[in-house]
Amino acid sequence: MKKTVLTFGLISGAIMAAMMFGTMLFIRNIGFDKAEIVGYTGMVLAFLLVFFGIRSYRENVGGGTISFGRAFAVGALIMLISTACYVIAWEIIFQRSLQQSLLQRSDYFSRTASRRAHHHPDFFLNLEKERHGRGPCTVERAGATNGCVKSLLFCFTLKA
Repeated sequence: MKKTVLTFGLISGAIMAAMMFGTMLFIRNIGFDKAEIVGYTGMVLAFLLVFFGIRSYRENVGGGTISFGRAFAVGALIMLISTACYVIAWEIIFQRSLQQSLLQRSDYFSRTASRRAHHHPDFFLNLEKERHGRGPCTVERAGATNGCVKSLLFCFTLKA
């Protein structure tokens, strides 16, 4: 199980990391909208390796059959390795290039916000009201839920 999980997890993570590095290199040329499409396409391609990893485990180790629990475990471990590679790649990109850009943008926002607050005393109150409508960690929860749903779907597909 370890060989299958590592092989497919690392390949999947390498695909996602390569797509992210490539997208970040050309984001100014292709624009954010196209970069977003390329990024999500890369993730879908990378997560297809979860299906292929479970299938490989079923055929090579399980002798053509696999239980739901074992298929779920293999899929979850492949996703864990894949997403760990993605997070490592994101941290590298953030530390090397995005951190300075974000600091400059936040400095610009704070200067703009203080100018607006000077002219409109309720600016920060309205900003807090807008932000309050959104719950914390919405993107992270959606990503984790999406990954679990994909694993379950792959397990049911292979079980049939």
